[in-house]
Formats: sequence, structure tokens, C-alpha cells
Amino acid sequence: MEEKTNREILAALEEEKNCLKRQRTYLRFILAILALFLCGIILFLAIAAPRINKIIAQVETASVSLDEISSQLTDADIPSMIDKISRLAENSDQIVTQATENMNKIDFDKLNKAITDLQAVISTLARVFG
Repeated sequence: MEEKTNREILAALEEEKNCLKRQRTYLRFILAILALFLCGIILFLAIAAPRINKIIAQVETASVSLDEISSQLTDADIPSMIDKISRLAENSDQIVTQATENMNKIDFDKLNKAITDLQAVISTLARVFG
């Protein structure tokens, strides 16, 4: 009976030894997968980190620009600027109207006759001196 118990103990120990070998194999497999996963993460970070830094720098630059623009818009007197532009448009309209009126006052027939007469005088002087 004692022998049987020893055999049972040996069998149980042998079974436990086989179970531990399987556990060791599974743990090595899991360790290999985790190592590959870690290598993948390191590779990703090595590739992505410079790009991420560049993007962050661009975002910071854009943020500074937006802050400056916001500050300038806050400091700007927009109603006054709109009023000045409106007055400028009105003045331009008045100037164009005045110029049109002045052009309408010109007698182009008399002007053409005066140019023709001047041309005749100049051509006569050119023949005399030339």
C-alpha cells in the first residue's frame, strides 16, 4: 500500500511537472508576443514622434498667430473703420459725379476744331523753319 501511494505520488509529480512545462511554454509564447508588441510600439513612436512634434510646433505657431490676430481685432475700432470706408466711398462717388459733369461741360466739337487749327499752325511753322 505504501508503494502504491509512492507510485501515485510519483505519477502526480510527473503530471505536475508536465503541467509546469506547458505553463512555461505558454509563458514564453506570451512573452514573445509582448516583446513583439513592445517593439511595434517603440517603432511606431520612433517614426511618429518627429511628425507629432512637427504637428505640435505648427499648432503652437498657429495658436500664436491667432492670438495676435485676436488681439489686433480687439484693438481695432471696426465701427470707425467702416465709417471711414463709407465716407471714402461717398467722396469717391461725388468725385466721379463731378468729373462726369465736367466732362459733359466740355464742347468736344470746339476742342477738335482747336486741335485742327493748332495742327495747321504747327505744320505751317514747321515748313517755314524746317
